[in-house]
Amino acid sequence: MSFEYATVRRRSFERDAKVIMEVSPDGLRATIHVTPPVGQRSDITEDQIRQSLRHKGIVFGVKDDVIKRIASEKLYMKPLEVAVGQTPVDGEHARIILQYLADHRMQDRSLDNLKSVDLRELDKIVNTKAGNILVQKIPCTYGRPGTSVTGKNLRQKPGQDIRLRVGKGVKFDPVEHVYVAQRNGHVIFRNDRISVEDVFETQDVNPRTGNIRVNGTVIVHGLVNDGYTVEASGEVHIAGSVGAVTIKAGGNVIINGGICGAGACTIESTGGSVAAKFAQDATITAGSSIILEDYAKDCVLQAGEVIRVVNETRGNGFIVGGKAVALNEIQADQLGTEMEIGTEICVGIDPATLRVIEANEATLRMNQEKFEKLVRSLTFLQRARRAEGNLGEKKEEIYNKLRTILPALRASIDDTRADYHTRIERIVGHVRSKVASMRSYPGVHLRIGGEHMHVTKFEERVAYVSGKNGLLQLFVTDMDYREHLKNVDADVIAAKREEEEANADQAADETDEPALTEETGTE
Repeated sequence: MSFEYATVRRRSFERDAKVIMEVSPDGLRATIHVTPPVGQRSDITEDQIRQSLRHKGIVFGVKDDVIKRIASEKLYMKPLEVAVGQTPVDGEHARIILQYLADHRMQDRSLDNLKSVDLRELDKIVNTKAGNILVQKIPCTYGRPGTSVTGKNLRQKPGQDIRLRVGKGVKFDPVEHVYVAQRNGHVIFRNDRISVEDVFETQDVNPRTGNIRVNGTVIVHGLVNDGYTVEASGEVHIAGSVGAVTIKAGGNVIINGGICGAGACTIESTGGSVAAKFAQDATITAGSSIILEDYAKDCVLQAGEVIRVVNETRGNGFIVGGKAVALNEIQADQLGTEMEIGTEICVGIDPATLRVIEANEATLRMNQEKFEKLVRSLTFLQRARRAEGNLGEKKEEIYNKLRTILPALRASIDDTRADYHTRIERIVGHVRSKVASMRSYPGVHLRIGGEHMHVTKFEERVAYVSGKNGLLQLFVTDMDYREHLKNVDADVIAAKREEEEANADQAADETDEPALTEETGTE
């Protein structure tokens, strides 16, 4: 058997370093992976890498330092980021900053503060003034496009704008991108529209609405529940009646129904008038007038000009109990009642001045009583000192204190009396001030300027004015009583005063308090 031998030639495998280039799906990154050469073939070079980049179309964001490192350090079998694109920047959406809420004070309703939370304060109404910035708009941005490593433009997503419509009382400043209030009022932001309303309307004031405090006018079509507050810089109009409530307005307060205050009702109009059908157990203050149709019972009425309780149809509007103070005039169909209920009527003095005068009167009474009591004590000690020659240490100390206190107290009394008389002198002679009534009953205490008078008998169709020697009564006999009272002007009153003063006896001089001697402080 013969064999044939075949010669097998061993095949050698050699290869240059190879570049593998990968681009991320978003086109923003290129990764290089270099395989080493096989055999005696060539290592990787910068030119080879750059040629591979060009072949792949990678032209943007190429990292030259990475290419040089790969070539110089022979970084094989290690994936490296060789190019980075520019990421597109999406635009920001427009947004708004509600500046009108910045100064809006709200109650602390945290669990730690629940005991002090007023459940009537719901903080729903936000007031503002003309010129205030209500909303600041931060415009949307369009962003910035990006670029892939292959040089392709990558689109960004632009931000979305916000459409905010301008309502009444608001103006938009396109330069500053702000919405500015054009008038005083409360802010309404509803259905992408911002406005400033100067009239606030509600059916009722109750737990659903909470207390109402508005920079403008308030209109209540129904009732104001007890315990609630309505405050307005403008007017307040209430269709129904009110009870134990607090109402404050810069303008008029008009109540179609009545006022049943139960001793816990305060109604105040600083710059206007208060009008209602009737009032009972309430405190009513008006910068101008108080107008009631039926009656005022056990009320404190204070008006800067006129108080009028007149029923044009029945002629039975009356003021009974309480106190009524007006600068110019008080007119009522009836003052007091047959039951002689105490009723204070005061004109010729504005309410603020009257409060000071009454405070002075109360201080004078209190200090005078104190003064007389101390004088009696000092007199007693003086007599004991003279009789016994020695009071003892404790009584002697009291004696010396009284000698120091009495002159100081007397000086205080004199100062208070001087201030009292100064204020009285300023208001005496207010000839246009008068009280007019179709019927006046005993129990009515009149004060016109600095003069006082108690009505002691029933009188009809009378007007009261002040004179130097007391109050004068002008009896009216005309059938049209109210029209006649309008004609009782300053000249008529002045003439009546002169006639009264000519016939009156000289008033007795007022007796001064006893003077203190230097030694004892007694007469």
